[in-house]
Amino acid sequence: MKLSFIANAINGKLIGDDTDVLQIRSIQTATKDDLTILLDKHYLTDAKQTKAKAIISFTADLNAKHMILVENPRKIFSKLVSLFEIKETKKGISKLSSISKDAKIGKDVFIDDFVKIGSNTVIGNNVIIYSNVSIGDNVVIGENTVIYPNVTLYDNSQVGCRSILHSGVVLGADGFGFEMNEKKEWDKVPQISKVIIGNDVEIGANSCIDRGAIQDTIIGDGTKIDNLCQIAHNCIIGKHNVFSSSTAIAGSTIIGNHNMWGGQSGATGHCTVGNGVVVMARAGVSKNTSDGEIVSGFPARKHKEEFKKQAFLNNWLKKQIRKED
Repeated sequence: MKLSFIANAINGKLIGDDTDVLQIRSIQTATKDDLTILLDKHYLTDAKQTKAKAIISFTADLNAKHMILVENPRKIFSKLVSLFEIKETKKGISKLSSISKDAKIGKDVFIDDFVKIGSNTVIGNNVIIYSNVSIGDNVVIGENTVIYPNVTLYDNSQVGCRSILHSGVVLGADGFGFEMNEKKEWDKVPQISKVIIGNDVEIGANSCIDRGAIQDTIIGDGTKIDNLCQIAHNCIIGKHNVFSSSTAIAGSTIIGNHNMWGGQSGATGHCTVGNGVVVMARAGVSKNTSDGEIVSGFPARKHKEEFKKQAFLNNWLKKQIRKED
């Protein structure tokens, strides 16, 4: 691929010859035919020693012979990598799939071996469904969505356009709803609502989103969910949120837009989290959280308060150890 083509695509300035590069690789692993990128100043030393043929950077102060200068490498990173992405275009319906006669299948779809599609289900145009996917009755899947092997969509689930469901995802399993009766036994509460997934949502491998009891579980447009996450019944998740691996959100939690949840974080049920909130790794949100807050710890509190608490406890512990010595 010509550097001039890449520079034009990312609105960068080409310095040096308009040479060809084979692929894009990290600064540390790039070879003499590769393009690499300096994302920030922390990798500046590595960038000066890279073996890459060309480098994309925010600074010209490098030893590279061929460069593309951009103002902010992180902002163009997604577009850059997409230039090198090999997109597989698959079409056709396997004879080994099982599709209900009243299901509606769009144009140019790919349905792999051993896919099961239930009654009254609607599959949009250009949808790709890999092997061993089980799709129940009355399911709706929007155009250009990709569903990887061994995904399960229970009855009435809805998935928007251009979404991605990775292997092992389960949408619409029963929410964890039980009430204790007078005999001190747990009665199951029927979960009669559904899961609604918006457009441009990505859900990582082996993540589960449960359907609600009498309220739909909703995931807003553009939200990205990592592997091994759990979203419980009745939750309403807004737009463009990010949930790192092993995040667990308990039932009936309401989360706004543009939040970031660190790994192994979570929320207790029936709390409301605002917009633009950052929940640090392993934090446990147990109460309502206002817009723009950064919280950490368990139970989660404002990060500065938690930092002061940890500093106090560490100092106190050091004093106790000295006394014992």
